Amino acid sequence: MQRIRVALVGCGATGLEIGRAVLNRSDAELVAAVDADPAKHGRPLGDLLGLRTRERLGSRTGERPGSGDRPGSGTGERPASGAREAGMTVRADVEGLTRADVDVAAVTVGSALASVTPVIETLAAAGVDVVSLCEELAYPWYDDPDGAGRLHRQAERHGTSILGTGCNPGFVMDTLPILVSASLQAVERVSIERITDLSAYGPLLGKFGFGLPPEEYAARTDGDVVGHIGFRQSIAHLAHALGLRLDRIELDAPVPIVLAGSERRGQHLRIGAGTVAAVRHTARGIVGGAPALTCLANFGFFTRQDGFAPGDRWRFEGAGRTVELASATGFDSLQTTIAVLVNAIGALAAAPAGLLAM
Repeated sequence: MQRIRVALVGCGATGLEIGRAVLNRSDAELVAAVDADPAKHGRPLGDLLGLRTRERLGSRTGERPGSGDRPGSGTGERPASGAREAGMTVRADVEGLTRADVDVAAVTVGSALASVTPVIETLAAAGVDVVSLCEELAYPWYDDPDGAGRLHRQAERHGTSILGTGCNPGFVMDTLPILVSASLQAVERVSIERITDLSAYGPLLGKFGFGLPPEEYAARTDGDVVGHIGFRQSIAHLAHALGLRLDRIELDAPVPIVLAGSERRGQHLRIGAGTVAAVRHTARGIVGGAPALTCLANFGFFTRQDGFAPGDRWRFEGAGRTVELASATGFDSLQTTIAVLVNAIGALAAAPAGLLAM
């Protein structure tokens, strides 16, 4: 079986987790890595991945597999041979990556569509498919139809596919409820609630304001403390699939719900005593003047004493029926993000050209 050749574009904490996931698959291989951080340029990717052996991974030559030959998105493990190290160094930009060397680029370099578009356009023009964790890319047709149209035409012109995905947006608050909606003849209201721990994440935590004193947090909610990015995309995608015409989407400011009584440590961030350890963020899709699609998420560095057990809940109402679902443990945010993206790689490599949605 010919494996899909994957380039990492972004070698931060999440990008490297994607790299490790790719290394554990039998249907894909790492062939390139890119990061804007000068401190990473020229470094062996294996060092960043924390791998110990020197075995080279990833061919840099070969034909791009035809769509009929591409593996699907099912999981698979490599034959056991111990830790392996990708045999390439980190490069400074995506220039030079082409269809001859790379099939799919996993892009993890930003949340805003405007900031990621130049990278995506360069890759698409080079014939490389793109799967990205950019939240605004997951469903851009509602907020930025012009930008979405340009990306779609660019992808069609060069025969490439572009997809934004992840845990949320990408799965928990859109793809999964869209699937569940097939069990109802009509859906009039959907409410979704999440309690999820984010302590495994890296730089993206800055937008939540974790570790800030309450007074500083309040002062920064009109600036760089924006909370979750992706509610608008999930709500717009869900409304489109359900055939609901949105009046508007309302997005509240995130509010602190837990202050740390003592220091808390995540994998990449320390939360000091007396600072914000968890926040609540809510958004609503208004249809006919009333909330029809409601998304509420509690994000944080939780402990048992906080009283917030991880879990996800969904409620669907329509045509006199109510359907409720719950996951007692919830979908781990980081692991689900990685899994959804990596599992989409095979499907994307065989997908039609254009800007796609899950």
